[in-house]
Amino acid sequence: MPRNKHRLYIALHHRNSKPGFHFALVLSPKQETRNTSIHDCHIYHTVNTIQSGVKFNLNGMPEWRYENKAANGLREGMVIGRVLIAKLPAHEPLVTQAERINDILAQVPLVQNDAQWNCLVWLIEALAALRAKEGDFSTIPEVTVGGQTEGKIKAFGDMAKDSVLKRSGSLPDCASDLPHIDMRVRQK
Repeated sequence: MPRNKHRLYIALHHRNSKPGFHFALVLSPKQETRNTSIHDCHIYHTVNTIQSGVKFNLNGMPEWRYENKAANGLREGMVIGRVLIAKLPAHEPLVTQAERINDILAQVPLVQNDAQWNCLVWLIEALAALRAKEGDFSTIPEVTVGGQTEGKIKAFGDMAKDSVLKRSGSLPDCASDLPHIDMRVRQK
C-alpha cells in the first residue's frame, strides 16, 4: 500500500483584528512544495467578502458563496494551523480526489440572511457530508456547534496563533511547518 497518502485538513486562518478564525478544508499532497508560487493544494470554503458582482443579503452583508480552487497551502489567507482529519490514497491523483471532494461539498447548503450562520457552521456541515460517504472519509471526527471537538479545534487554533505570531510576523517556509494536530477518528 502506498505510503505517501494525500492529506485532508481543517485549516484555521487568522482574521487579523476580528475575533475567532476563518475555517476551510484543504486537500494537500503529503510532500507540499516550498515554492509558494506553485498551487499544489485545493481549498474549499465559504466566504462572504465584498467583490465585484457579489450580491448583498437583506442585512446589507455580502451573500455567502462556496469556493473551491487550487492554492498554495501556505499562501491562501493567513493560515496559522491545520487539523488532520483524513488521509487519502496516493494511487489516486490529487486532482481526482479534489474533484470528488468538490462534488460532495458543492451540495452543502449555503444559508443567507442568518447572522448565526458562518464558515464554521458550513465546515461542520461539510465534514458531516464527507463523513457520510464513509470509506476514505470515515476518520473525519464528528464536530457539533459548541461541542467538545469544536472546543478542541478552537483551543488548538489559539495555541497555533500564538505560536505563529511569535515568529516575528513571518510565516513558515512551507505549510507542513505550520502547527498541526491529528484529530482523525481511529477506525475499528
